[in-house]
Amino acid sequence: MVYFVSKENQNLLWNVIHNNSTIQIFLKNMSTDDKNHWFRSIIEHFYKKYGPVDLSFYQLKTINKEVIIYIIQYVQKQNNQIQNQSLSDNFQQIQTPAYEKNNREEEYISQFEMRQKEYNQMLEKKAPDEINFSENIEKDTPIQDMKALMKKHIEERDMDISWQNQNPKLTINEEQVSLETNTIDEIKHQIKNEKRKISWEDEIDYHEKYITLKENYSMLYEDYLQMKMNKII
Repeated sequence: MVYFVSKENQNLLWNVIHNNSTIQIFLKNMSTDDKNHWFRSIIEHFYKKYGPVDLSFYQLKTINKEVIIYIIQYVQKQNNQIQNQSLSDNFQQIQTPAYEKNNREEEYISQFEMRQKEYNQMLEKKAPDEINFSENIEKDTPIQDMKALMKKHIEERDMDISWQNQNPKLTINEEQVSLETNTIDEIKHQIKNEKRKISWEDEIDYHEKYITLKENYSMLYEDYLQMKMNKII
């Protein structure tokens, strides 16, 4: 019964019964000392009933349920007796709601079981989960040929160094870029002027050819007229 009389278990029972409105009304007019004495007397009653024996968690849970039912029935009985007394008995009549055995008992037993479960989880010490290394062991295969592996590593490194030597990093000279840009603009301007010059030269050459052809035609035409005149004569 060590767990039953422990501070944690008594606090658990105390919190559960205080959620019952009927018990709250019953304890309302009692002093703190009277409440503690009343509760301790109930714990003592069940301790004597079962004796100083070691309890399993299941046995502790069963006894706690019995304690809650006992307290609810005891309080209900006291309230019924007070309701049946006359006003001349010098006892204050306490009005309590009707006791619904099935619903109320089931409700608070359910609350108790939830708190009991939390209490058990605090007491239990779970062993840490076993670490499984099987997956890593299966994937970790031994190196068959260390010499070949080192040779391959050296070849790959040499290839990287060779590639870097053949492909040096590109560096940009801003001054050179600026000069080249100006040169390109000058070349574009020069090409434009050359095109314009060629166009003018073509026009001049065409005009000169036209004049030459015209003069040649005139000369031929004069020769023709001269020949024609000679035939007539």
